[in-house]
Order: sequence, then C-alpha cells, then structure tokens
Amino acid sequence: MGSKTSQIAEKIRERLSERAMAGVPQWLVPVLPAARENASALLIGTLLGKLPGEDTTALVRTILSEQNTDGSWSSVRNEAGDLSLTLEVVEALSSCGDAAARTALGRAVSWLEAHHRRSGLREDTLILLGALTDIPLGTFRRMMIPAARLLMLTRAVRNTKPVKGSVIPYALSILSRDKSAAASRVRELLEIQLPDGSWRGSVRETVFAMAALRHASLPMADTAFERGWRFLRGLQVWNGDCLVQNPCDLSSLMHATCCRTLLSTGGDEDTAAGCTLTLLHQARASGGWSPGGNLQTDLLTTSLVLDALSFAGDVPVETTWARRRAVMFLIRTQNADGGWPLYPDWRSGLRGSLGYRGHVQNRVSRTDVTAAAVQALAYAGVHERGQEAAVVRGASFLVQHEHNGVWQSDVVHSPTYTTARVLEALTAAGAERGGSAVLRAINSLREKQNFDGGWGEQKGFPSTPQHTAWVLRALTGAPGVSSEVLNRGRDYLEANLDRSELLWTSNSPALPLPFDGTVVSVNDLITLWALEALVPVGVPTRMRAAGPSRSRSLFHRSR
Repeated sequence: MGSKTSQIAEKIRERLSERAMAGVPQWLVPVLPAARENASALLIGTLLGKLPGEDTTALVRTILSEQNTDGSWSSVRNEAGDLSLTLEVVEALSSCGDAAARTALGRAVSWLEAHHRRSGLREDTLILLGALTDIPLGTFRRMMIPAARLLMLTRAVRNTKPVKGSVIPYALSILSRDKSAAASRVRELLEIQLPDGSWRGSVRETVFAMAALRHASLPMADTAFERGWRFLRGLQVWNGDCLVQNPCDLSSLMHATCCRTLLSTGGDEDTAAGCTLTLLHQARASGGWSPGGNLQTDLLTTSLVLDALSFAGDVPVETTWARRRAVMFLIRTQNADGGWPLYPDWRSGLRGSLGYRGHVQNRVSRTDVTAAAVQALAYAGVHERGQEAAVVRGASFLVQHEHNGVWQSDVVHSPTYTTARVLEALTAAGAERGGSAVLRAINSLREKQNFDGGWGEQKGFPSTPQHTAWVLRALTGAPGVSSEVLNRGRDYLEANLDRSELLWTSNSPALPLPFDGTVVSVNDLITLWALEALVPVGVPTRMRAAGPSRSRSLFHRSR
C-alpha cells in the first residue's frame, strides 16, 4: 500500500475512531426524508431564539434538498406533495429569514396557491400555524385558512377534553385560546414533561408543547424550554454539510461495522473497545442483536455483530461468551432448507426476548441473511455442537440459489451486494463447498468492473463507492483474482473521496433498511465499507487483529 494511501487511511481511521467514541452508546444516522421534523426544529428554534446561525443554514439546506420539482414537499419520497407538510415548511422557512430559501419559498407558495382547495389539511397544522398564535400571518396562509373554518376548528379544539397523557390535545387547546385564557392550562402541560426534557419522547409533540408554552407567555427563562430544546438538539445529526432532526438509532449495526473496519485496517484493540463494549451491552437475552433502538432482533444484524466480535477477539474486552450465545442462537434458528430467515420463528419459545411488535414474521429463508450467517459461524472463533453442520447446510443453500454466477437479493435489494457477500461466505466455508459456483461468482463480478475501475449495480451502471467496496472485499479473499483488478478498484475509491479526504459519499446515499421501511443516509457506512476495501488485508494481519480466539476458527481462509 502506497504512502499516500496509508496517510489517507490513517486520517479516515482517526475520524471514524472519534465518531465511534462520540456514538457510544448510541450511533444515530440521518433519516430521509426529514422535512417535517427539520421544519419543526427550525420553527421552534427560531421562535425561541436558540438556534445558532450555522445550524439554521444547515437545517434549511436539508429542507431545500428535499423539495419536489413542483415546489412542494412530500412525507414519503417520490410521492405527491403533502399540503400540510408544505405549509409547515413554508412557515418555518419564512420565520427564519434565510436568504437561500427565497427562491424555494416562491415556488412553494405558487404550489400552495394552485392546491388551496385540496382536502387533507391536518388540523394540528392549522392550529399550530393559525391566526391565534403570535406568528405573523402570511398572504398564502390567509388564503389557505378561511376565517370561518379556522373559527369552527378553534371552537372544536377548545371544547375537546384532552386525552390523559396525550400532549398534542393539551397543546392545541392552549394554542386555540387567547394568551390570558391559555395561561391557566400551562401547569397541566408542564406536569407531563419527561425527565429527558421531551413530551412523550416525540419530536413533534415536544415542538407542539413548547409552542403552546410560548403562546401562553411562559417566561423564556423557564427551564422547560431549555430542557425541551436540549432534547431536540440531542436528536440532530450532521449529514455532510446538512443537519437532520430526529434520526434513526442504528447503534448495533454501525458499531459492528466500525469495529470490523478499525481492526481489519490496522487499528489497535483499544481504539475499537468502545464499539465492542457497546455491542456486548446491546445484546438481547436471546443472544441476538437488533440494528439499534427499539427495532426487532433479526438474524442479519446478529450475524454482522458476531462477525465483528470475532475480529475483536478477547482483547481488551472478553467476548467469548457473547459469541457463543450468538452462535447457539443462529444454530437453533436455521431453517430445514439450510437457510436463515430475516427474523427468528416466534414459535420457537424466544418470543418474549426478541422485542417483537406482536405480528408473526415471515420464515422464508433469505439469501442475504444466510450468507452473513455462514460467514459469521465460519469465523466465530468458538466451536459449538452443530456449528460445522450449520455452515455446511448454509453453504449448500447458497449454492442451490445461484443463477449464472449471480445471487438475487431478497433483503438488501442489491444483487451486487448479495453476490459479493455470498462469495465471501462460500470462501469462508471452504472453496470446496462452493465448487464451480465460486468461480462463476468471481467471473461475474470481474466482468462488471467499469472502465474507471469501480463497480455499479449492474454491468454498465455508474460506479459507486459502496458497490466497489463490497466487490473488492469479496474478491480480495477469492482465489485467482489478479492484483490489477483489485488495484484498479482501489484507485477508483481513492479518486472518489470527497474533497476533505475524510469520507466517501455516493450518488445514491440512502439505503432502505429491511426492518421497517425507513430510509437512512449511509455516508458513514459507505466510508466504513470503502476504508476496509481500500486497505488490503492478509490472513496474518486479520489473525493478529482478532487475537488468539480468531486463530481457532473452524475454517482457515487461504489467500
């Protein structure tokens, strides 16, 4: 590896180490689209005078990046404009006075004028932005909210008895009264503020509550505002030069990827210790992991975490017991056909410890999950009864689902990713178990390499850092791949760093998670994947990074 590449890798590794330490125990990633949450934060931050100028600019930049070509904003990508959301965004942009938003505001107002008779306006939007708050009315809002309708809506809200424990009815009741009458309801709202400063742990409900308290003339020095604002600030993350409110907690997935990347690219064990401890702490009673937060335990994340912990070994933190439990969990959740589903079977007696949301999960075996499980079991560094047989059956399942050197994706929705992961898994299980399927996979991936050295989703598709990273990692451990192929791919990665030389971004920087349809920004993940692919790793390096337990793997990977 050249000196320039070494310097780049070291800079990026230092950044990732700092990011990992800052993300212990949580590692939050931006959720897209995020216009409603960003507009709420921008509006309340402006009203309270607590949002720094540079953060205002960053929030505005995020909001503008999600504006549709017709001038509206949508709650879901590529769907028709949302009237209420667009109204809230316009109010937030108008109140902050950011010069960069002027053109976008003009387009949005034109869209609102063309859609002012459309039904579907949310009542909470009308009340929050209505004439009875002290936010100045704009021309477009006078047109959108006829006085008779606003008066009827206001009376209805005033006469509605708030549901106990619910925040928005309280807030709307206060917002729909004049200031003197609203003051009598303040105490009820303050009593249900949570210790973390939020109302019911929700960004939107916290924004409504703080807007209501301000409307009721609660002194701005009151700690309720400061605590509520700290809650909102704690749920803001940077996405490049943009700021995103209300991100997704993917702590286990992010820390597992970071642990593997840091250790496999020459980082010392102490650097990854924070990630390792976080993963141990986040293990579920079943022995598995969820991607983070309150998401369900799934077998894909469990496999990725197990693989990361096998790199960590037992230095400086002992991980053997966690790896044993994960191995036993994977063994007993394997299907009869040799594959693994995304979620465990709720009928297996594990239901109480998996964090289910009360519905039966699909038990169909998944190629993506099976590949990850086979690789994790093959390199787990522990030896449990039935483990080797599980690897053999899993490898057989993968071979049976090959189609001319390609494996179709059924969870991650990227055949290139799936093919690369299957190739890694079959190599880990032993090339003899993959047979000619391994050679066809290698040839298939080599044929898809673009002229610039990178890989895209299909042959002829534009190269991306994430596709290039996935393929490089697989081909590095595969037999018969020339150094020219690998070096061209690494040259592509080095040439496509952003200007700071600290991260990789992508022309498709959002990844739909298979867990609940959430779309998250994956620039941190892309950087982790690309760094590992940029720095070639040999078996001795990996064994030293993993410690003694890694050297006791069931199968020895030969280069």
